[in-house]
Amino acid sequence: MIVVVRGPKGIDYGVVDGPVAFPCVSDLAFGSTEGEVAGVDKMGAPVLALRNATGKAAVEMFVSAVQKASTRRA
Repeated sequence: MIVVVRGPKGIDYGVVDGPVAFPCVSDLAFGSTEGEVAGVDKMGAPVLALRNATGKAAVEMFVSAVQKASTRRA
């Protein structure tokens, strides 16, 4: 996931790797309703873990940008 934060000097970005591995494509089967439900279930924990890690990284980048801007003004 790519995190983008707009700061006073432009745009900063960072790459976040999910802390929980996504299932392999070969582990998913979307040929039936049961397969689709099972696939969505397998993706749930990795997607939530990536969302949480991405949110944390975005907050850290934002705080860093604010700190840099505050230091320049002082």
